[in-house]
Amino acid sequence: MELMKFLKHTNMKHNSRFILQKSQTQPNGWVCTDTIYGIVCCFENGKFNETQKFTILEEIKNPDANILSKAVREMADWLRENHYNKVIMCYREIIGKRIAEIRKSKGLTCNQLAEIT
Repeated sequence: MELMKFLKHTNMKHNSRFILQKSQTQPNGWVCTDTIYGIVCCFENGKFNETQKFTILEEIKNPDANILSKAVREMADWLRENHYNKVIMCYREIIGKRIAEIRKSKGLTCNQLAEIT
């Protein structure tokens, strides 16, 4: 099915160029599609830099490396600007949850913890 026809028949939130959806094959994965260049990037939640895999949806004859690299950069920029929490691991949240667990296990309130730190 042609890319634009496919996009019309799906129920996904997207801007006019990029679509981000949960992966149907990876439990903790995301799929981002560039509707202009037909590029797809799959990556694991919070590990974009470590797990990104790009593919091209439609056959491009003599692809221009400069155009493709620009499209990939623009997709990465869009993901970072609009879906930072899916691209980069949020260590602040992880650390906060761990501190809360330790605080509760010791029977301390937030105010008591603040007084001893």
